[in-house]
Amino acid sequence: MVVGGGPAGASCALSAAKAGLNVVLIEGEPMPRTKLCGGGLTQKSMRFLQSRGLLRNELILSSCDEMDVMFANGSQVSLKSMEPLVSVVHRSTFDKSLVDHAADAGAEVIAGDIFNRAQFADKISVHTTKHTMKTRYLVGADGVNSAVARSAMLWSEWPTLKTALGLETDVPRPNDFNPAKIQIWIGDWSGYTWIFPRGDTLDVGIIGPKSSASILVASLEEFMSQHGYSGRVKGWHLPIAGYGPTPNVAGKNVILVGDAAGTTDPWFGEGIYFALETGELAANACLEENPTRTYLRSYRDLWGDMKWAGRFAKGFYEHRSFVPYFFQNNHEIQTLLERLLSGEITFRQLYFRVGLQSPRYALSFLLNRMIGRRTNFA
Repeated sequence: MVVGGGPAGASCALSAAKAGLNVVLIEGEPMPRTKLCGGGLTQKSMRFLQSRGLLRNELILSSCDEMDVMFANGSQVSLKSMEPLVSVVHRSTFDKSLVDHAADAGAEVIAGDIFNRAQFADKISVHTTKHTMKTRYLVGADGVNSAVARSAMLWSEWPTLKTALGLETDVPRPNDFNPAKIQIWIGDWSGYTWIFPRGDTLDVGIIGPKSSASILVASLEEFMSQHGYSGRVKGWHLPIAGYGPTPNVAGKNVILVGDAAGTTDPWFGEGIYFALETGELAANACLEENPTRTYLRSYRDLWGDMKWAGRFAKGFYEHRSFVPYFFQNNHEIQTLLERLLSGEITFRQLYFRVGLQSPRYALSFLLNRMIGRRTNFA
């Protein structure tokens, strides 16, 4: 049984049903339902979906092969790729499409029914607002505030979880806005402001630490005012991976996936790919003799790479003057970022490649600053 009809739950239900397992997917709201999210699919998300025949062309509202990154010191870095760097969807229709694929594969979908609690014996008794059912395996795909995790008491490790705050709104897309370009502003906090074109609208949002909520709200309001945008802003929490010890995401024949397993990457804030991946990993684990051990082995690898992502993010956001210089002068960095977004390299590989190159550029950066200061003084 899978609780939650987002990408993680749908991916799990689909993979399990294709493998011949009897699957029930429970979603608390009727589909399609509103889901707060920028809706950006990276290249590796696109490849995951395309390789499994899960992506209908009409779901992609904008394909963006250009990206402008603006820094607080006024510097700008522009990237252009042969493939879309980010493809933008509406989560409501995207999620429903994935759930429909799971249903077509044989999963029973029960929408508008809310998980309440589980009782554990030889089989797991699942109690919802409308049903009581028994299952051998229970997959929690019900988000950062997972009721499945609480019911199974798998949240004992969660105090180490770092939570980010995302805020967003949709505004009409101006005629002169390039629909193939996303724009990102790196602020004075550990996060960024974005504009994603999404068909006839723009998704405008901001992400940063939950502890900086007041700063994020004020920054987004100022940003929208400067650009002449207005709209109702809504927010949601994102569980950031890689901080602290590996969390307890499986036990008692219960497996947590997606946001319930805290899998949002610490740098870009991407969650969809890791939701799809962990959902499929959970389904495959349920085919093994020891699903918990099998899933945890794969999850530890993911969490380990997210630790490297956290180290990279820390350096990126703490060195806001050097980073734009490094990006502007290191012509290999765009290729590395594209390879990261496409899944060809890991965050660990990116971290070491950038780390090996940084000292040379750091020395050049410091020399340029010293020369600039002497010139200004003279």
